[in-house]
Amino acid sequence: MRLAAVTGKAATALAREFAAYPENLHLRVRQTVIGGDDDLLLVVDQFEEVFTLCVDDAERSAFLAALTTAASAESSRTRVVLGVRADFLGHCGRYPELVDALRGGHVLVGPMAADQLREAIVEPALVVGCKAETALVTRLVADAAGRPAALPLVSHALLETWRRRRGVALTLAGYEEAGGVEHSIARSAEAVYLGMSDTDRAVAKQVFLRLIAVGDDTGDTKRRVRRDEVDHPEVLSALAAARLVVLDRDTVELAHEALIRRWPRLRDWIAEDRAGLRVQRMLTDAADVWESLKRDPGALYRGTRLALAQEWAAGGAELTAAERRFLDASTAAELASTAAETRRTRRLRRLVAVLGVLLVLAGVSTVRAFRAERSATEQRNIALARKVVNEAEALRDSDPALAAQLTLAAHRLAPLPETRDALLGVFSTPYAVRLESVREVAVSPHRSVVAVVEEGTRRDAFLYDMSDPRRPERLAVVDRQPGGVDALAFSANGKVLATAGGSVAVVWDAEDGRNPVPAAKVDVGAPPVALALSSNGRFLAVGHVDRGPRVWDVSDRANPRLVADLEGGSSRSLAFLTDQVLVVADGSHARASRVVDGGFVEFAAHDGWVNAVAVADDGRLVAVAGTDRRVELWDLAEFARPVRVAVVEHADTVTALAFSADGRMLATAGVDRTTKLWDLTERSLPVEIAVLEGHAGVISAVGFPAGGRGVLTAAADGTARLVDVSDLPIVQSSQIRTLVVSRDRDLAATLDVGGVLRLVDISQPRGPRTAWPLTRHPGRVRAAALSVDGEHVLTVGEDQRMRLWRTANPAAPDLVGEVTGGALLRDGTLVKSGPHLAVESPDGRTVLFDLDSAGGAAGAVAGLGRAGGRAGRGGRGQSGRAADGDHACGGRCPGMGRLRLVAAPTVDRRVLPAVAGAGVGGAGRRGRPGRDPGERGRGAGAVGG
Repeated sequence: MRLAAVTGKAATALAREFAAYPENLHLRVRQTVIGGDDDLLLVVDQFEEVFTLCVDDAERSAFLAALTTAASAESSRTRVVLGVRADFLGHCGRYPELVDALRGGHVLVGPMAADQLREAIVEPALVVGCKAETALVTRLVADAAGRPAALPLVSHALLETWRRRRGVALTLAGYEEAGGVEHSIARSAEAVYLGMSDTDRAVAKQVFLRLIAVGDDTGDTKRRVRRDEVDHPEVLSALAAARLVVLDRDTVELAHEALIRRWPRLRDWIAEDRAGLRVQRMLTDAADVWESLKRDPGALYRGTRLALAQEWAAGGAELTAAERRFLDASTAAELASTAAETRRTRRLRRLVAVLGVLLVLAGVSTVRAFRAERSATEQRNIALARKVVNEAEALRDSDPALAAQLTLAAHRLAPLPETRDALLGVFSTPYAVRLESVREVAVSPHRSVVAVVEEGTRRDAFLYDMSDPRRPERLAVVDRQPGGVDALAFSANGKVLATAGGSVAVVWDAEDGRNPVPAAKVDVGAPPVALALSSNGRFLAVGHVDRGPRVWDVSDRANPRLVADLEGGSSRSLAFLTDQVLVVADGSHARASRVVDGGFVEFAAHDGWVNAVAVADDGRLVAVAGTDRRVELWDLAEFARPVRVAVVEHADTVTALAFSADGRMLATAGVDRTTKLWDLTERSLPVEIAVLEGHAGVISAVGFPAGGRGVLTAAADGTARLVDVSDLPIVQSSQIRTLVVSRDRDLAATLDVGGVLRLVDISQPRGPRTAWPLTRHPGRVRAAALSVDGEHVLTVGEDQRMRLWRTANPAAPDLVGEVTGGALLRDGTLVKSGPHLAVESPDGRTVLFDLDSAGGAAGAVAGLGRAGGRAGRGGRGQSGRAADGDHACGGRCPGMGRLRLVAAPTVDRRVLPAVAGAGVGGAGRRGRPGRDPGERGRGAGAVGG
């Protein structure tokens, strides 16, 4: 029964209401049956159309929710019966609400039994006064029994048999003529179709296809459509007359779904264009939605769907008016959208072009602005860098660390030639730390502790830790000296400090540098000008301007006693040679006095006053300096017989002296405001290492703190400078012409423009290094070469003699041997094999030196010869060949390699680079390939030119 007729409401209104509010179906039924005792039975036949014809999931869900709510509510007055094909029962299982509603309530309706089918055939005929032959009934039952969905086929077969009846009897002959159950509906449809004209046949095909719903995962089913979708009255009338379709007031549908399965022509039509039928269904539904939305442009087809619909329509498909309007509107909208997109694209292209031009203009402007800004920045940086360099130059003496940082910052800010030169200038001189307001200093020889007397009214003494020469650390202040400090001195072990001020001297226990403790106090009478402590701290010597020194025994700290009042006219400088011997600067000479008995010896007479004395830690070497600029070195191993070892010259009057802790270096300082460092490895041949500058006044004190890494000087300008000498360059008196470095030994050789050959020990990369001159060489050196192992150096002098020197002691090489007629070693070979050293020169001469000759005085054992104007060259492992056919080695020289010597270019420099191995004009360091396959690397090479 129809719910709209029962409730009295319009069907469309009920459909919209139930779609929006599914629970209202239950309410409407209750309102309808209120006041009565009967329930409403709601039968939904052909329920499978919910899955085949309804494509809107929301609409399907709302319909199912309405049915299940009406049937399962607690106050339900509705009983729902669903008639659904068995093959669609699985679709019902997809919805949980249907599963719950159908659980235990479904009835499976199978095919009719033979008796039931016989009754369904005979009884309706009897009602209308007809009868069916027994043979017909038997045949029908036989054909339809057990066949699924057979009733529609039986119905149609009986209709066609009725049309072929004889009187009132339905005969077997009429049944067979109609085609029976199997073929009657197909014959009827085929007969009707063939009876039409060609035009009507095409229309009939379109009608049949529109009445079919093509399934995806379901079988094909019939479809109810509106009359206006298949608006062909004549064709519809013919089909309805043949009972192939059912015409309602507004709808049309197939009379039997059996027609889809039984009519071969219809199956072929469906198979021909199944995809097209789907497109048609979607187009029809989309057109209906568009019309229902009052032709909203947003519901039109776009893109792929429109292209599919257009392709399908172009294949000759017949469209309804609504479909045609929808497709035309979609096409027009697509064209309008394409045209708008094209216009928009053109505008965007024009805009991009304009923006590109603007971007180019902006880029050009930006580049110009950037260049202008960069130019202005560069000019500003240049001006600022030059200003910083000037300020750093002014700070170099007072604050070298800040000066170095400012110079480096200036060079990074603007890498100009002047900033580069300033930066190189900073690192070309040793690093120095400046202490302000310094009046006097004393250095502990074996500890990195320094005592400094500062300027001021109190004149206090301060202790500094100089273990790091670049960062001195103040440890303590000695602030208990009455009247301030005028002189001070350390013991050799650095554990005892003596200070003097006025007429009082104080002995301090300074083993703990952070907490010095006064241990003894001595009344020394007249104000002292110099103090000295013995190495063990037992004796304190006090010097005066107008008399000899006096010595106190301070071993008993509580009761110091005077043990010696030594002779002398003055004692401006004091130093203990040993614990029992005191060296004194007395007038124009030095005096060594024994403390115990007062015995003395005078030595080192000068043409002027002796200003300073210093002793080395070995207790035998004494340095004496005076106003005559000379510094003499004396050996006092025998007290009664002092022996002068060497003399060095300073540029002006020497005012201060100091030995390093190991006795290998001597520092001399004086009126010229410079400090010179001398290497005393060979004490008879002192070699100048470096000249330190930086003071603005006469230097009054000098010492070696920081374990010999630093040199501390104090001057009359009120400053003290601690110079880090670990990176000192090697200074030579004239320009270096050539340089070569040994391959297997840390030894270098330089030859300057004055013809002086110097050997440099570069085994210690950090620390002072010495360039020892080859003083025993007669005359100038014209050329020289180092052996591969660095143990020998070969020289050629102006006298055209080759000389071989053993370099075991670089300070004083030993002459091994010499030969006459030597040539310049511009391109020669210097190799060693066992006790022999072979030399091959460009003029064809080969010389073999015997390095192990009898008595240790090696000499040449092979003379000079010629071989076609040039000595022959053997391969690796053999020597050259002499002119007379004899080998220089008397045959082959096994293991004798060969090294090509290359002349180095002239170098306009006076300072050997401080970095060990930084050769000028030489080849690479150890193992680096030479200039040809015969080279074995850098090391041995020739110097000269």
